Amino acid sequence: MSGKSWEDIATAKRAELLKSIPEKWIIPDSIKPSETQLDVTNFPEKSGWFTPRELEITNKTASELLEHLVSGQWTSEEVTLAFCKRAAVAHQLVLSLEIRYALMSS
Repeated sequence: MSGKSWEDIATAKRAELLKSIPEKWIIPDSIKPSETQLDVTNFPEKSGWFTPRELEITNKTASELLEHLVSGQWTSEEVTLAFCKRAAVAHQLVLSLEIRYALMSS
């Protein structure tokens, strides 16, 4: 047993997760939601940080994505990068909410 508390382990894992996100997908401080904002579901649309094309791609159904890929309108790389960026942002926002909630519950 390492002797570390679960809080120390959780903090280290959170830091490890954030370090794994490419720098270009780290949310700039200037557009991060406020500490009191608990609903961040509209962040991609409201932040201005996603391009219209990234939003269009990540808001499509699987069938719609397939149509655009098969027709050559979008590349698989473009679709993958759009979803990776959105997932990286979601991790940061949810992690931030998780920390705030834990602090409020203490």
